[in-house]
Amino acid sequence: MEIFGVFDFIKINELLPSGFRQKLEEGDSSTFTLRMLSDIISQFKDFNKFAEKDFMLFFEPPSIDDRIINQFSLHSITFNPKIILSDILYNNEDTYVKVVIPKEIKLEVRENLIRQM
Repeated sequence: MEIFGVFDFIKINELLPSGFRQKLEEGDSSTFTLRMLSDIISQFKDFNKFAEKDFMLFFEPPSIDDRIINQFSLHSITFNPKIILSDILYNNEDTYVKVVIPKEIKLEVRENLIRQM
């Protein structure tokens, strides 16, 4: 059995500290770029000063190669490396959907995903 989650990053953004939410609104965006994050924090250790409560955010990785560009992926990060991502999600159950793929159809699902690329 394969288990993974589908995140509603729009709802997760609602949990962000006000400075981060404001930056998204200013950029008319729902995800951060590294440039947007660098406008808010200059170093990773500065993340903690925004911590009203546990939060995570999604950002677009820099387009440094074709693989990253073709994946259309987002990366997630928490403000504190000691925080377990699942704790944030479990405390905000409307932010994700758990998807369980039975092992009998795992290969079929994978093949269909590959064909969609």
